Amino acid sequence: MIETINIGDRITFRALTRWSNEKATRVVNGYWPYSSNPTVRYSGCGNFVVGLDEIISIEKGAYTQ
Repeated sequence: MIETINIGDRITFRALTRWSNEKATRVVNGYWPYSSNPTVRYSGCGNFVVGLDEIISIEKGAYTQ
């Protein structure tokens, strides 16, 4: 899946954490420095890094920067 991910897009991803492996949908709020991995708010973390191989689907948002 080669598609650009912008801030404001909604992504559905497999959230791999120490305690779970569940599917989640969140809005992209930034990028991890020096990489193309998007960050989202998830599980009390303001910049949860989502790996590109964990992304299931992308919904384009109305707002893009």
